Amino acid sequence: MSGEIRLWHFYACPRLSVDPQMTPKRKFVLPVMRESTLSFGYLVNSRTSSWLQKRPHLLCCRAFISVEDQPFLNQRSFLGCHRLFSITVERCPQFLEAATSTTVQSVLSAIENCPEHEEGQAEGSALSEERKTAIRTSSAAFLKN
Repeated sequence: MSGEIRLWHFYACPRLSVDPQMTPKRKFVLPVMRESTLSFGYLVNSRTSSWLQKRPHLLCCRAFISVEDQPFLNQRSFLGCHRLFSITVERCPQFLEAATSTTVQSVLSAIENCPEHEEGQAEGSALSEERKTAIRTSSAAFLKN
């Protein structure tokens, strides 16, 4: 797929690494907002990482997704709404499907309870009140269509 990343639509990223010390692997992402020309979104996870397990105050930032809502998944998963990632068509070229309203509502619930900043978070990935507002606005526009 060429062109612009569509918000609230899942994409597959064939070789994405969230940590420079880890080997890149296939990941799914859900873009939820834009800042200037960049799209930002959340990664789909099937397991809670040891990093997140050590921060129980961030467990409320998980937006759970069922296979029934998003059939491209092969198991119940979650979006880690504590950290935003920049997303480009070059990094994540494969369009999968639109998010369901249930998935959107799960994200909105997760960000309401999620703290705004976590010590040691990568620059530009924190969830600020301004970003929460941008996510709410983009979700309303998506759900309206």
